[in-house]
Amino acid sequence: MSVIYMLILTFAGLGILLYGMSLFSSALESGLGYRLNNKFMQMAKKPITGYLFSALLTFGTQKTTLVNGMIMDYVNVGTISLRQSLPMVLGLCFGNMISIILMIFQGFNLTTYFTILCFVGAIINLFVKTSKAQLAAKALVGFGMLFLGIELVGTYAGQIFQLPEVFDFISSINYPIVIMLVSFLFAIFTTSTFATLTFVVSLVGMSGTGPVGIESAVMGMLAGGVGTAVADFIYTAPGQGTDAKRVGFYHVFAYFFGFVVLAPLYFTGWYTDLFHALGDNALITLILVHMFQMFIPIVLMPFGKIMEKMLIVLIPERKKKKDPYADFVLSDSVISVFGVGYIALLQSTKKLLEMNAELQTDILAKIEAKKDMRGIKGRIQGLDKAIRITNNSALRMTPRAGKENLQKTNILVNILSDMHYLVDRSRKLSEIGNDIAKKPRSITQKQINALLKVSNELNNLVKMNCDLIEKLINNQDIGNDGLKGIMAYNKKIGGYLHTLRKEVYSDYRKNGHLPEGNTYFIILRNLEDYTASLDNIAVKLGILSG
Repeated sequence: MSVIYMLILTFAGLGILLYGMSLFSSALESGLGYRLNNKFMQMAKKPITGYLFSALLTFGTQKTTLVNGMIMDYVNVGTISLRQSLPMVLGLCFGNMISIILMIFQGFNLTTYFTILCFVGAIINLFVKTSKAQLAAKALVGFGMLFLGIELVGTYAGQIFQLPEVFDFISSINYPIVIMLVSFLFAIFTTSTFATLTFVVSLVGMSGTGPVGIESAVMGMLAGGVGTAVADFIYTAPGQGTDAKRVGFYHVFAYFFGFVVLAPLYFTGWYTDLFHALGDNALITLILVHMFQMFIPIVLMPFGKIMEKMLIVLIPERKKKKDPYADFVLSDSVISVFGVGYIALLQSTKKLLEMNAELQTDILAKIEAKKDMRGIKGRIQGLDKAIRITNNSALRMTPRAGKENLQKTNILVNILSDMHYLVDRSRKLSEIGNDIAKKPRSITQKQINALLKVSNELNNLVKMNCDLIEKLINNQDIGNDGLKGIMAYNKKIGGYLHTLRKEVYSDYRKNGHLPEGNTYFIILRNLEDYTASLDNIAVKLGILSG
């Protein structure tokens, strides 16, 4: 077999591995949806629940980049604090540890059985058209491709490294520092622990017969772990606030901490002893070492306060103009009777909700007329900026709210976070509207009439939410009946949207196609998310009243 052919198959395997991982994680992400917002807020209240939730989410999605990005986003908008996020970051390490257990199956030559999942997923994709089945099919195909990619890389990269010229060259540079650097760069490039582990195993050989010794391979795997954390930081930190960047840096620090603890064992010969104790199995040895590296950072959990101070020192706030009201403190007595600041925030929230409803109505009106979204983009940007300003005002008020009202100001911050999501749905609808203006036949008049009916119902729902806010402003009790009325109305709209979406599925199923790219179907899905977000806001308004 020619070297070129082996290289092609190696890179093809790497591509299949990375694509399979992307497919699997995106399917799970779609299934989880944005509703994780409330889960993050609930689980972050206690360090241990935050740790376990983050670990399970990492194991479920098989992607630390995704979960790390979520944590940074929630810290950035104030859903969770920097201090609350630190146990979650450590949970990422533990989740990565239990994720890598999947690779143990590779040591039992079960790849053939796992790749059959690709076939099963393809069959489901062809014959079952429900949304849940499609996501399951996507996940199965991705999972099977993951192991197929690992098999291709391990087999053909191993063959390349066994060629006399390649073997002699790698043997000549078989220094731990060189292998560490190569693994570190490879991990940054692939952003995948699976790919890095497969690469290092192919260097050392499954039974240790490769050009790299087990000691150097272990050091390479430890460096590769740090490399994946650095890659996560590179891909998720740009555009984030200071606290979010501190979260990303802490993720790198946790991985590096494990590296610092385990690296000195290289000089004791312990890794060689472990390798022999495991029957000269390089894969299992490297997996265990990586698991140790991921588990060790748990010792940092009791030192959250110290870690927070360290991060603040290492990554200081950007210099900015002094806030003239920074030292102003509202007394608890003022806050307890709904001080001016709190009332002003409620009034701003109500106005922003009304503006968002007007924006959504205008977008659907343009869709009805099949006109482009001229002027809409600027309104979306302006509304988004207004929400951010109001959100920052709420965050500045939080430290001065007093113990009795701290929860209320935090809930208000979370309501504004939900409103960011509403704006994002409006942005998506405007993009779809531009596509409709270019291709008017992509949506029928019957479908437009259904959307206009939904738009009227959503306006009523927004008005009901605004009425709740008005009662809060006037210090009136919302009452269970008012809240139940919103829930019932919300359920009615959600049920109607779900029925419309099922009709689209039914029509497409007759022709054997998927409606995922259908313009009308995408609009319905966005409006369903919009409705669910309004439901979340109503629930939080009810908590404010209580």
